[in-house]
Order: sequence, then structure tokens, then C-alpha cells
Amino acid sequence: MRAGKLDKRLVFEQPSNVKGAMGGSTTTWATFCTVWGGIHPISGRETLSADMIDTEITAKCFIRYRSGITPDMRISYDGKLWNIHAVINKDLANKYLEILISEGLNDG
Repeated sequence: MRAGKLDKRLVFEQPSNVKGAMGGSTTTWATFCTVWGGIHPISGRETLSADMIDTEITAKCFIRYRSGITPDMRISYDGKLWNIHAVINKDLANKYLEILISEGLNDG
């Protein structure tokens, strides 16, 4: 993959559960890493629920190989949050990761 296609600064965040004083827990997000990558939209859809139109965009994200990235993380880019659905080690060569992501209709 050419470096010119990795033109976006992506922040990978991982969840962390924090216990409150009353015994409950709250999920907070902490930065795991910040890397150069690319996001390429695949499709979009709209659904109607509770008299509201919700939009979902699915995309592929490409980054240089980085160990430790998992589907329970999310990506923050340009004020938007993207949920990670799958992390694929391209050609099992430890050179690039292809990450399937979505934005909208979820926490991301």
C-alpha cells in the first residue's frame, strides 16, 4: 500500500470499565494508539425507527500492521466514532491491517 493512501490521522480507543463509589461501573474510552490510515466508504443505508431516520455508513480502514487492535475498540476520526467489526491481517504478512468499520446506528 502506498503511503499517500494513508492520509488520515486515526485514534484507536479501547474501553475501560471504571467502578463508581456506589458499586456501579461506567465505560470510558482511552487512547490505545494514533496512526496514519485510510478510510474508504463501502455502503450506506437509512432506517426508520421511532419516527426518526437513522443513517449507517460501512467502510474499510487500512493501516500499517499494529498488534493489539481488536474489534472491541473503536476509531475516532474527524469528530466521528467508528465501531470496529473485524480486523484482518492482509495476506497474514504483518504488513497491513484491513479493518471493517461502521458509523451510525450504534455507539460509534
